[in-house]
Amino acid sequence: MDDRTLIYDPESFLLELENKTQEHIEDYMGKRTEEWVARGNDGKAIRSSSLGTCIRQAYYNYFHERKSDNITDLTILKRMYSGFINEETQSKYLLRMPGKLHGVESEEQNQFPIHLKTKDKIVCTATTDFVKEFTYRDQPYYIPMELKSTELWKWDDFKFHPYHLKQILLWVYYAKEKLKLNVPYAILLYTKRSTMANKYVVIPCDTRFDKLGREIQRYEYWLPYIKDTVNTVTKCIKKVELPDRPTDVPKYICQSCSFLEMCNKNENIKQNT
Repeated sequence: MDDRTLIYDPESFLLELENKTQEHIEDYMGKRTEEWVARGNDGKAIRSSSLGTCIRQAYYNYFHERKSDNITDLTILKRMYSGFINEETQSKYLLRMPGKLHGVESEEQNQFPIHLKTKDKIVCTATTDFVKEFTYRDQPYYIPMELKSTELWKWDDFKFHPYHLKQILLWVYYAKEKLKLNVPYAILLYTKRSTMANKYVVIPCDTRFDKLGREIQRYEYWLPYIKDTVNTVTKCIKKVELPDRPTDVPKYICQSCSFLEMCNKNENIKQNT
Protein backbone atom coordinates (compact mmCIF):
# COMPACT_ATOMS: atom_id res chain seq x y z
CA MET A 1 0.00 0.00 0.00
CA ASP A 2 1.45 3.37 -1.04
CA ASP A 3 2.08 6.38 1.21
CA ARG A 4 -0.55 8.55 -0.50
CA THR A 5 -3.35 6.09 0.30
CA LEU A 6 -2.21 5.80 3.92
CA ILE A 7 -2.05 9.59 4.26
CA TYR A 8 -5.51 10.36 2.90
CA ASP A 9 -7.49 7.24 3.85
CA PRO A 10 -7.66 6.42 7.58
CA GLU A 11 -9.57 3.20 6.81
CA SER A 12 -6.68 1.95 4.69
CA PHE A 13 -4.30 2.80 7.52
CA LEU A 14 -6.37 0.78 10.02
CA LEU A 15 -6.74 -2.20 7.70
CA GLU A 16 -3.00 -2.18 7.04
CA LEU A 17 -2.35 -2.11 10.78
CA GLU A 18 -4.66 -5.10 11.30
CA ASN A 19 -2.95 -7.02 8.50
CA LYS A 20 0.54 -6.34 9.86
CA THR A 21 -0.58 -7.28 13.37
CA GLN A 22 -1.82 -10.64 12.12
CA GLU A 23 1.32 -11.11 10.02
CA HIS A 24 3.60 -10.48 12.99
CA ILE A 25 1.67 -12.75 15.35
CA GLU A 26 1.51 -15.58 12.80
CA ASP A 27 5.27 -15.33 12.17
CA TYR A 28 6.00 -15.25 15.90
CA MET A 29 3.70 -18.18 16.68
CA GLY A 30 5.15 -20.13 13.75
CA LYS A 31 8.59 -19.98 15.32
CA ARG A 32 7.16 -21.02 18.68
CA THR A 33 5.47 -23.99 17.02
CA GLU A 34 8.81 -25.09 15.55
CA GLU A 35 10.28 -25.13 19.06
CA TRP A 36 7.30 -27.12 20.35
CA VAL A 37 7.58 -29.70 17.57
CA ALA A 38 11.34 -30.02 18.17
CA ARG A 39 10.65 -31.19 21.73
CA GLY A 40 8.50 -33.96 20.29
CA ASN A 41 11.19 -35.32 17.97
CA ASP A 42 13.02 -37.33 20.63
CA GLY A 43 10.89 -40.46 20.19
CA LYS A 44 7.94 -41.70 22.18
CA ALA A 45 7.60 -40.14 25.61
CA ILE A 46 5.14 -39.39 28.39
CA ARG A 47 4.95 -35.59 28.45
CA SER A 48 4.01 -33.65 31.56
CA SER A 49 1.94 -31.15 29.57
CA SER A 50 -0.44 -34.00 28.66
CA LEU A 51 -0.17 -35.98 31.86
CA GLY A 52 -0.83 -32.90 33.96
CA THR A 53 -4.00 -32.35 31.96
CA CYS A 54 -5.37 -35.87 31.56
CA ILE A 55 -3.91 -39.35 32.02
CA ARG A 56 -5.79 -40.60 28.96
CA GLN A 57 -4.47 -37.77 26.83
CA ALA A 58 -0.92 -38.71 27.88
CA TYR A 59 -1.62 -42.36 27.03
CA TYR A 60 -3.03 -41.57 23.57
CA ASN A 61 -0.25 -39.08 22.85
CA TYR A 62 2.40 -41.68 23.61
CA PHE A 63 1.19 -43.89 20.76
CA HIS A 64 0.44 -41.14 18.25
CA GLU A 65 2.79 -38.97 16.24
CA ARG A 66 3.17 -35.57 17.85
CA LYS A 67 1.49 -32.96 15.66
CA SER A 68 0.72 -29.27 15.90
CA ASP A 69 -2.77 -28.22 14.87
CA ASN A 70 -2.86 -25.19 12.61
CA ILE A 71 -4.55 -22.44 14.64
CA THR A 72 -6.19 -19.85 12.40
CA ASP A 73 -8.40 -18.02 14.92
CA LEU A 74 -6.69 -14.65 15.44
CA THR A 75 -8.33 -14.16 18.85
CA ILE A 76 -6.80 -17.41 20.10
CA LEU A 77 -3.44 -16.51 18.55
CA LYS A 78 -3.49 -13.10 20.23
CA ARG A 79 -4.21 -14.69 23.61
CA MET A 80 -1.34 -17.16 23.17
CA TYR A 81 0.92 -14.38 21.92
CA SER A 82 0.20 -12.24 24.98
CA GLY A 83 1.18 -15.19 27.16
CA PHE A 84 4.55 -15.45 25.46
CA ILE A 85 5.07 -11.69 25.73
CA ASN A 86 4.36 -12.00 29.46
CA GLU A 87 7.10 -14.64 29.69
CA GLU A 88 9.57 -12.36 27.92
CA THR A 89 8.68 -9.52 30.30
CA GLN A 90 9.03 -11.70 33.39
CA SER A 91 12.40 -12.93 32.14
CA LYS A 92 13.70 -9.36 32.25
CA TYR A 93 12.76 -9.14 35.92
CA LEU A 94 14.30 -12.54 36.67
CA LEU A 95 17.56 -11.58 34.95
CA ARG A 96 18.03 -8.80 37.50
CA MET A 97 18.08 -11.37 40.32
CA PRO A 98 21.16 -13.32 41.40
CA GLY A 99 21.69 -16.77 39.92
CA LYS A 100 21.65 -18.10 36.37
CA LEU A 101 18.38 -17.99 34.46
CA HIS A 102 17.55 -20.78 32.00
CA GLY A 103 14.77 -20.40 29.46
CA VAL A 104 15.36 -16.92 28.02
CA GLU A 105 16.59 -18.15 24.64
CA SER A 106 14.17 -20.18 22.56
CA GLU A 107 16.58 -23.08 22.01
CA GLU A 108 16.75 -23.57 25.78
CA GLN A 109 13.18 -24.83 25.70
CA ASN A 110 14.58 -28.08 24.25
CA GLN A 111 17.52 -28.38 26.65
CA PHE A 112 18.30 -29.25 30.27
CA PRO A 113 17.22 -27.99 32.78
CA ILE A 114 14.14 -26.47 31.10
CA HIS A 115 13.40 -29.71 29.27
CA LEU A 116 13.96 -32.86 31.35
CA LYS A 117 14.08 -36.36 29.91
CA THR A 118 14.36 -39.49 32.03
CA LYS A 119 16.41 -42.49 31.03
CA ASP A 120 13.73 -45.05 31.82
CA LYS A 121 12.65 -47.62 29.22
CA ILE A 122 9.47 -45.61 28.83
CA VAL A 123 10.75 -42.05 28.65
CA CYS A 124 9.12 -39.29 30.67
CA THR A 125 9.67 -35.67 29.70
CA ALA A 126 8.79 -32.40 31.37
CA THR A 127 9.24 -28.80 30.28
CA THR A 128 8.81 -25.67 32.34
CA ASP A 129 9.16 -21.99 31.42
CA PHE A 130 12.15 -20.86 33.50
CA VAL A 131 14.64 -22.40 35.88
CA LYS A 132 16.80 -20.36 38.23
CA GLU A 133 20.09 -22.10 38.99
CA PHE A 134 22.08 -21.31 42.12
CA THR A 135 25.32 -22.78 43.43
CA TYR A 136 25.85 -23.43 47.13
CA ARG A 137 28.80 -25.39 48.55
CA ASP A 138 29.72 -26.45 45.02
CA GLN A 139 26.29 -28.00 44.49
CA PRO A 140 23.76 -26.79 41.86
CA TYR A 141 20.22 -26.01 43.02
CA TYR A 142 17.32 -25.60 40.61
CA ILE A 143 14.15 -23.56 41.13
CA PRO A 144 11.61 -24.15 38.35
CA MET A 145 8.95 -21.60 37.41
CA GLU A 146 5.79 -22.18 35.40
CA LEU A 147 4.15 -18.98 34.10
CA LYS A 148 0.52 -18.53 33.15
CA SER A 149 -1.19 -15.35 31.97
CA THR A 150 -4.92 -14.95 32.48
CA GLU A 151 -7.76 -12.46 32.60
CA LEU A 152 -9.96 -13.89 35.34
CA TRP A 153 -12.68 -11.56 36.52
CA LYS A 154 -12.64 -13.26 39.95
CA TRP A 155 -8.95 -12.55 40.32
CA ASP A 156 -9.07 -11.76 44.05
CA ASP A 157 -10.57 -15.15 44.90
CA PHE A 158 -8.46 -17.15 42.47
CA LYS A 159 -5.76 -19.50 43.78
CA PHE A 160 -4.66 -21.86 40.98
CA HIS A 161 -5.87 -24.31 38.37
CA PRO A 162 -5.15 -27.91 39.46
CA TYR A 163 -3.88 -29.01 36.04
CA HIS A 164 -1.34 -26.14 36.01
CA LEU A 165 -0.14 -27.22 39.44
CA LYS A 166 0.19 -30.82 38.26
CA GLN A 167 2.32 -29.74 35.30
CA ILE A 168 5.01 -28.17 37.45
CA LEU A 169 4.72 -30.91 40.06
CA LEU A 170 5.56 -33.43 37.36
CA TRP A 171 8.70 -31.44 36.45
CA VAL A 172 9.68 -31.50 40.13
CA TYR A 173 8.93 -35.22 40.34
CA TYR A 174 11.12 -36.04 37.34
CA ALA A 175 13.87 -33.74 38.59
CA LYS A 176 13.95 -35.06 42.15
CA GLU A 177 12.92 -38.69 41.90
CA LYS A 178 14.29 -39.60 38.45
CA LEU A 179 17.32 -37.32 37.99
CA LYS A 180 18.15 -36.70 41.67
CA LEU A 181 18.48 -32.93 41.30
CA ASN A 182 18.42 -30.45 44.19
CA VAL A 183 15.06 -28.65 44.03
CA PRO A 184 14.41 -26.52 47.14
CA TYR A 185 11.03 -25.27 45.90
CA ALA A 186 9.05 -24.48 42.76
CA ILE A 187 6.94 -21.50 41.72
CA LEU A 188 3.67 -21.38 39.77
CA LEU A 189 3.17 -17.77 38.70
CA TYR A 190 -0.05 -16.25 37.36
CA THR A 191 -0.11 -12.81 35.75
CA LYS A 192 -3.29 -10.83 35.12
CA ARG A 193 -2.89 -9.48 31.61
CA SER A 194 -4.73 -6.19 32.11
CA THR A 195 -2.75 -5.05 35.16
CA MET A 196 0.39 -7.23 35.22
CA ALA A 197 -0.53 -8.19 38.78
CA ASN A 198 1.06 -11.46 39.93
CA LYS A 199 -0.16 -14.34 42.05
CA TYR A 200 2.22 -17.01 43.27
CA VAL A 201 1.86 -20.62 44.32
CA VAL A 202 4.91 -21.78 46.28
CA ILE A 203 5.69 -25.50 46.27
CA PRO A 204 8.22 -26.25 49.05
CA CYS A 205 10.26 -29.40 48.45
CA ASP A 206 13.51 -29.44 50.41
CA THR A 207 12.95 -26.26 52.37
CA ARG A 208 10.53 -25.18 55.10
CA PHE A 209 8.19 -22.38 54.13
CA ASP A 210 5.13 -21.00 55.91
CA LYS A 211 3.85 -17.49 55.38
CA LEU A 212 0.39 -16.03 55.78
CA GLY A 213 -1.00 -14.63 52.56
CA ARG A 214 0.98 -17.02 50.36
CA GLU A 215 -0.64 -19.95 48.57
CA ILE A 216 1.43 -23.02 49.52
CA GLN A 217 1.10 -26.51 48.04
CA ARG A 218 3.55 -28.97 49.55
CA TYR A 219 5.41 -31.41 47.35
CA GLU A 220 5.29 -34.20 49.93
CA TYR A 221 1.49 -33.90 50.03
CA TRP A 222 1.19 -34.31 46.25
CA LEU A 223 4.01 -36.85 45.83
CA PRO A 224 1.89 -40.02 46.33
CA TYR A 225 -0.66 -38.76 43.80
CA ILE A 226 1.96 -37.76 41.22
CA LYS A 227 3.89 -41.00 41.69
CA ASP A 228 0.71 -43.05 41.30
CA THR A 229 -0.27 -41.12 38.15
CA VAL A 230 3.13 -41.69 36.51
CA ASN A 231 3.18 -45.37 37.54
CA THR A 232 -0.37 -45.91 36.28
CA VAL A 233 0.20 -44.42 32.84
CA THR A 234 3.54 -46.25 32.53
CA LYS A 235 1.90 -49.56 33.43
CA CYS A 236 -0.96 -48.94 30.99
CA ILE A 237 1.47 -48.12 28.17
CA LYS A 238 3.47 -51.31 28.80
CA LYS A 239 0.29 -53.40 28.73
CA VAL A 240 -1.35 -51.30 25.98
CA GLU A 241 -4.28 -50.98 28.36
CA LEU A 242 -6.48 -47.87 28.26
CA PRO A 243 -6.46 -46.05 31.64
CA ASP A 244 -9.72 -45.29 33.41
CA ARG A 245 -11.24 -42.01 32.32
CA PRO A 246 -10.42 -39.36 34.95
CA THR A 247 -13.25 -37.50 36.65
CA ASP A 248 -11.38 -34.28 37.46
CA VAL A 249 -10.76 -32.94 33.93
CA PRO A 250 -12.80 -29.80 33.06
CA LYS A 251 -15.23 -30.31 30.17
CA TYR A 252 -13.82 -27.38 28.19
CA ILE A 253 -10.45 -29.12 28.11
CA CYS A 254 -12.08 -32.31 26.84
CA GLN A 255 -13.79 -30.40 24.05
CA SER A 256 -10.46 -29.19 22.68
CA CYS A 257 -8.74 -32.59 22.96
CA SER A 258 -7.89 -34.30 19.66
CA PHE A 259 -8.64 -37.68 21.24
CA LEU A 260 -12.15 -36.83 22.46
CA GLU A 261 -13.96 -39.15 20.02
CA MET A 262 -11.74 -42.11 20.91
CA CYS A 263 -12.07 -41.37 24.60
CA ASN A 264 -15.87 -41.15 24.46
CA LYS A 265 -15.94 -44.59 22.82
CA ASN A 266 -13.41 -45.98 25.33
CA GLU A 267 -11.39 -46.89 22.25
CA ASN A 268 -7.90 -48.23 22.79
CA ILE A 269 -5.02 -47.82 20.35
CA LYS A 270 -4.33 -50.64 17.90
CA GLN A 271 -1.94 -53.29 19.18
CA ASN A 272 0.40 -52.93 16.22
CA THR A 273 0.80 -49.11 16.65
